[in-house]
Amino acid sequence: MQLAALSAALREADTERVRVTAHSLKGAAANMGGAGVRATAQQMEKLGAEGDVSAAERLLPELVSQAEKLSAAVEHFHGSSSE
Repeated sequence: MQLAALSAALREADTERVRVTAHSLKGAAANMGGAGVRATAQQMEKLGAEGDVSAAERLLPELVSQAEKLSAAVEHFHGSSSE
């Protein structure tokens, strides 16, 4: 959900929404132990604050890939903890 919101903010060049959404993703990833997601979201948050949407947009594929890996790890952990 937040990735879709971030993608929309990037498409619309809404730097404040990029910053806020990336900040939210950063916090959620930190709570889940997703260091890669957290670091990339932090970079995107900074770029949003600086108004550099194009640089933030270039990081989106990396963020999506890292989020997918984190999601798979969480699902694996959840599945193995219920056995």
